[in-house]
Amino acid sequence: MVLEAFAAIGLASNVVQFVDFSSKLVKESSHLYHSCSGASDDNLKLEEAIRHLETLSGTLTTPHATAGNVLYQDNSISELALMCKKEATRLITALEELKVTDGPHRKWRSIRQALRSVWRQDGIKRFGKRLSHFQNVLTLHLIRDTNVQQSSVLEELRSLEAKSTLMNINYSTK
Repeated sequence: MVLEAFAAIGLASNVVQFVDFSSKLVKESSHLYHSCSGASDDNLKLEEAIRHLETLSGTLTTPHATAGNVLYQDNSISELALMCKKEATRLITALEELKVTDGPHRKWRSIRQALRSVWRQDGIKRFGKRLSHFQNVLTLHLIRDTNVQQSSVLEELRSLEAKSTLMNINYSTK
C-alpha cells in the first residue's frame, strides 16, 4: 500500500515535469516561429552584449602606447582579453546554431530549434558565467593599470610643481 503511494507520487512528479518541459517547448517554438530574427529575445540580447564584449576584448589584445609608455605593463590583460574573445566567439557560434532560418517547414524547424534551445540552456548559462568571470578579472586588471598610470602622472605633476616652485624662488631672488 505504501509502495503504491510512492509510485503514484513518482508518476505525478514525472507528469508535472513533462508538462513543464512541454509548455516551455511550445512557448519557445511559438516565439521562434514568430520571431523575425529566428532567435529568442533573451538570446538576441545576450548575443548583442557578447558581440560588444568581443569587440572590446579585441582592442585589449595588443598594448597601446601612451606618451611613450606602454599602457599595459604585463601580458596578463592581453592574454585574458584573448581568452575572453575566444569564449565570446564560441558562445556566439552556439547562439547562431539556435536560430531558425527562413525557408520551407519553418514550424518544424522552430520546434526543433526550441528543443535544442531548452536542452542547451544550461551550457549557454555556463558560457555566460565564464565570460562574466573574464570580464570581472579584466576589469580588475584595467583598474590596477589605470591606478599605476595615474600614480605615474601624479608623480610627474609633483615633480613639475617642485621645479616650478624652485624656478619661482630663483627668479624672485635675482
